[in-house]
Amino acid sequence: MELSRDLYERIIENRCDWLRAWGCMVYRTPNGKALVITNEDYPDFNAVFAIKCESRRESRSLIEDLAKRIAFSGKRPSVWLDDFCRPTDLPEILTKLGFRQVSTFSILAAKPLEIKPKIRANMTIWQVTDGWRELRAWINIYGLAFGQVDLSYDLIRWKQAFNKQLEENPPLQFYLGFKPLEEQVEFFPGIPVTVGQMIVSHGTGGIYSIGTIPEQRGRGFASEMISNLAIMARLAGLEFTYLTTQNSENSRFFERLGFTEAVRTEIWRPK
Repeated sequence: MELSRDLYERIIENRCDWLRAWGCMVYRTPNGKALVITNEDYPDFNAVFAIKCESRRESRSLIEDLAKRIAFSGKRPSVWLDDFCRPTDLPEILTKLGFRQVSTFSILAAKPLEIKPKIRANMTIWQVTDGWRELRAWINIYGLAFGQVDLSYDLIRWKQAFNKQLEENPPLQFYLGFKPLEEQVEFFPGIPVTVGQMIVSHGTGGIYSIGTIPEQRGRGFASEMISNLAIMARLAGLEFTYLTTQNSENSRFFERLGFTEAVRTEIWRPK
């Protein structure tokens, strides 16, 4: 999918809302030439991105200054480059500044009507809106799905993000999916197996944290979660929704559901 500058900007602003929701500091430089993200607990989220400079000299000075500020605070600076960054020869500039490309991640976008699950899992989906029991289940499934061993930090960051949804606009929405059973299991309508998040802002919907516990993968739970979030995006009047991934296998999974790569971002760090 080819993005317009307007849709790209809306996706970036939506993504910034998601980053802020779970504890990142995100701000625009005073001259409006770049965005900066910092997070004390996650080294990968200390970066300069969405760079819009007029000249090589301006971009070099900006990157040097912001990278030093991040490093001075004890964090490791990164620069995220995509096709919308300017000037176009930023890779050459970064190389001369002592940076090297270390990885990439992709933003995949789709119109909500185009997202179709390949397998119907008949999963029950709840939006987590109240109650520690539901949120604790969400955090536990998230930890199992993404291989988190020590959940102490996730308990703190996701509880903070959950509490913010009662106070801030736009709220970060939490969703929990249940494997169907003939009888209700305690408080829940089945066994919790899948999680997801969505944030609606700037005319687009960002889908995040889609994960299924390992023993239940391949049964259509994740694709059904995504398709249900797409339905909610459509009901909210959104023309596009998007998600991000660093994994090529995940990209193929999302593409089978109707997403296409819209932006590929290179991650650069000092050598």
